[in-house]
Amino acid sequence: SAAKTASKATAPASEAAPSATASAPVYTMPTREFSLAELSSDVAFKRFVSEIGGNPNGIVACLKGYGSGMEASQKEYIEQSLKELAAVDVLVFDGDWLKEGSFTSVVPAFLAAKPNARGIAFRKPTKAGHKFFETWEVPSAKGKIGLIQVPPEALKDAEKEIDALGVLGPKDLENTALGWLTINFTKCTSVLSIGGGATMLNEAKAFAALRRMAPNVPTPPWTILD
Repeated sequence: SAAKTASKATAPASEAAPSATASAPVYTMPTREFSLAELSSDVAFKRFVSEIGGNPNGIVACLKGYGSGMEASQKEYIEQSLKELAAVDVLVFDGDWLKEGSFTSVVPAFLAAKPNARGIAFRKPTKAGHKFFETWEVPSAKGKIGLIQVPPEALKDAEKEIDALGVLGPKDLENTALGWLTINFTKCTSVLSIGGGATMLNEAKAFAALRRMAPNVPTPPWTILD
């Protein structure tokens, strides 16, 4: 039949269409890109926490810090961090890779210590198959961590909000925007930083300025571990 003939026909190797499913990368953790509307309140965030098995009404903390260079003190700062995070149910962080000597090494320890705890990373749009996902394929994080992707327009809005505070220069706005958005969107009750470089300091400056300008706007307390 014509159908059989068509199914047997093959194109030359140079013309053959690649399989759509053979090697297409897939997300290895629950991943969603939030719209501007979803980022306008914490309703969508709580829904996502619930979707990955967490407590949508639990205590949320934001984690920050140096992305590398802390290998020698890693055991100590993880122990200190777990004490600080003892009451926390959901730990959110700017989506750095998981690696030795980074503040992110706290996340697997946190998830292992609390069976019902969840971790949520925030990143700019990131395609499946990116190295970021591979670094998080560790047993203690499996099924307990998700990714929220933040669209560029949301980060531009965050830059405008920070710029209006008048405490940072134009060059600092881009690197500060994601952390600013994460803290405000999740309404975290605290911020824990394992050391931290210029970006963390700029975020802290921005929130200090917000407290001065709008003292009635709730902002989370910061704890910085040296």
